[in-house]
Parts: sequence; structure tokens; C-alpha cells
Amino acid sequence: MGVEIGAVQEIDIGQMVKHNGNGEFLISLDIPRTNHSSSERLLIRNGIVFIICKGDEGSVVIDSKEYQLSQNCLIVLPENHIVTIHTGLLNQSNIIAVSLDYILSMPSPIDTAIFGYSRYRSVIRVSDDKFSDLQSYYQFIYKESKEQSKYQTEIIQSIFYALILEIVGEYERLFESTEQTHIRS
Repeated sequence: MGVEIGAVQEIDIGQMVKHNGNGEFLISLDIPRTNHSSSERLLIRNGIVFIICKGDEGSVVIDSKEYQLSQNCLIVLPENHIVTIHTGLLNQSNIIAVSLDYILSMPSPIDTAIFGYSRYRSVIRVSDDKFSDLQSYYQFIYKESKEQSKYQTEIIQSIFYALILEIVGEYERLFESTEQTHIRS
């Protein structure tokens, strides 16, 4: 599951996922602690991690670039990047981790845009309404993962796909407004 690389904890999402039917999905990420410090240095492998931040304190460092967190933040951690994340943040956030295969098996190529966007900017702020929507998606996925229903896998996949589309839409909105600002200047 986790292999320590110097002071960096390697997290292999592909090995950590819980199987719901034939899907690969992990609702919350229990990071094996290498020490009792207030932060962990992680290297995400074979997956992507979505963190819906409830709190607005602290920061996250991704490949030596520090991002200050504000209210209504979404953090998308792509694979193969070194991340320093405060354990307090992990305790007060909703986390969804999925394997690369799970993302790549989705029905539309738009969902793979999440990889490019998150490599360029891993932390984004979303509006209050959109943040509430993201929380609702998470809660529904979490609730469905705890129930045993005939179509559980399909329901979770559908809700997660909608969540990904919402996140990609937020990235597109962010980049379009940034592009418009550059054009005006």
C-alpha cells in the first residue's frame, strides 16, 4: 500500500482502492502515518485524489509550490507529484481517490481533461453554490457506497461521472476567465 521513499510516503491508489462490484473506488483515504508530525509528504501513484476542503486554514504544497487554502477549495492531486499536506486538513475534508483505470473507463474524453487541468493548477476555489453541489455529490456517493443495492456500481459511477463533469466545468470556467483577462490586458 504505502512505501516510504526517504521522507516521502508513496501512496499507490491502485492497490488501496476498495472494490464496489467491478469498479475501483475509494471514498476516503486513510494515509498510513510514517510519523506523528502535523503533515505528511506523499507521492500519489496510479490514481488521482479529490479533496473537498471543509475548512479554510493552512496550505498544501505540491512539487514545492505552496497553495494557500481559502473557503470552498477543491484540491485535485494528480499522480506522480510530491504533495505535502497537513493532517488536520485531511481530517476535516471529504476525500475521494480513484484509480487511473476508473477514470479512463468513463464514457467521455472530457473526463480525462481533469489530468491536464490538475497538473496546471491543483487547487481551485469554487462558488458557495458549486461547493454545496460538490459536497452533495460526495455525500450521495458515500451513502450509496454503504448500501447494498442491485445497481450500486452503476449508481456510484454515474454520480462520480457527474462530479467529474462539474469539476472539469469549474476548471474550464477558471481558465476561460483567466484567458479573457490576458486578452484584455
